[in-house]
Amino acid sequence: MYFREVQRLWAWVLLLLALSVPIVAVFTALPQNLGNHPAPRPYVLLGVPGLLAVWFSLGSLVTEVRETELSIRFRWLWPERLISWSQIRRAEAEVYSSGGWGVRW
Repeated sequence: MYFREVQRLWAWVLLLLALSVPIVAVFTALPQNLGNHPAPRPYVLLGVPGLLAVWFSLGSLVTEVRETELSIRFRWLWPERLISWSQIRRAEAEVYSSGGWGVRW
């Protein structure tokens, strides 16, 4: 292996938590009974975004440059993608100070 980089997904966790707050607020403001079905409890509504936040915080983007291929994977989120050197038409070094390029669809 020639190079390995690991990037954490902390921005995703913060975004997920920020988006879950208004959703939880809306659901906790609902009446306790919705027809014949009781409304979900607030701890259930907070638990799901919390579990998702933990799951995303465990994930990381791992990029490895190997002798025969390039390996890209999001640990805990989706499987490894292997790209052989014969599939790459062009590559160049890029210098940047913050942010990143990420994975493009």
